Amino acid sequence: CRKAIQEDGIVALLENLVKSTLSEDDTKIPLILPLHVEALAKKVSWRRSNALDAESEDVRCQLVLQLLYSLLFLEENPFSPFVVDPRYFPLAEICNFCEESSFINDILASRMHLLASTQVPEVLSSNRLAEPDVDKMLSANNDRKISISMVTNAIETCKTNVASEDAHALGRRAELLYLRAKAELPANDVDTAVACALISSAKLPPRAYTHTLLCKDPILILKCHMSVWKCPGLRRIVLSILQRLLDANNFITLQDAPTEEAGHQMLAARDAVVARCLLISGCNNFAMDSETTSKKIGTATRCSTTIAFIRSLIANRT
Repeated sequence: CRKAIQEDGIVALLENLVKSTLSEDDTKIPLILPLHVEALAKKVSWRRSNALDAESEDVRCQLVLQLLYSLLFLEENPFSPFVVDPRYFPLAEICNFCEESSFINDILASRMHLLASTQVPEVLSSNRLAEPDVDKMLSANNDRKISISMVTNAIETCKTNVASEDAHALGRRAELLYLRAKAELPANDVDTAVACALISSAKLPPRAYTHTLLCKDPILILKCHMSVWKCPGLRRIVLSILQRLLDANNFITLQDAPTEEAGHQMLAARDAVVARCLLISGCNNFAMDSETTSKKIGTATRCSTTIAFIRSLIANRT
């Protein structure tokens, strides 16, 4: 696969294979089925700090070729029952790998980037909530390998001790671990596991949402317990994930809506629900303006992140 991925004609070859598969004389079943690509994706580690050995590099190259074929098939025949779900894969990490690898030709890297930006635009979009510099904030335990379970365990600890004096420190620790995990691991996997941890409750079974489901219904993350909103660190995690889910949902809604006007109306209604939920959830925990802080609540704090989030929702619909 590494030799094939260096050839200038590999993209044209894959495009011809897709067109041949979709010709009238063929079965219209892709040569590589979605389950095969998904199974291969599970074998690949995208931890950014890892030094790749030859075997890991070969597996990555194999995944790039198979995924490129699958995305080309999706582009040509989007309504086929045999297409992949592009949001299942860590496309941001895969595109970075294609662009940074010296042995991958520019044509393939450009085609992969174009397909990703067309089919999953939010993945490569720079429109995100501003997040702190992870390298500057994480000074302790940098020698330890981060894992998603470390983040979810920190969130559960914070939720359990939300009424204690250490709640803010525990929330800050969970936020730092989340930022570090997102910097080293596939963001989709981190966001999905963390969202499930935030939504879970002691009185309910653990949530098992997929990233695709969360993208299609981002309001699900607003079902998290009120204790989450009382902790600034956890609250910022929720808003960070919610922003990315809303970005993804924008493209999904406009793509599935019968008309563009209907799609924008659905998005406006969605944003109104999100803004209302944020206002209601925050009314007893933090103030939205200085006057409320001083005259009505007294002990409440001003949450600039939530204010900026709601303002951005309003600005995008005006």
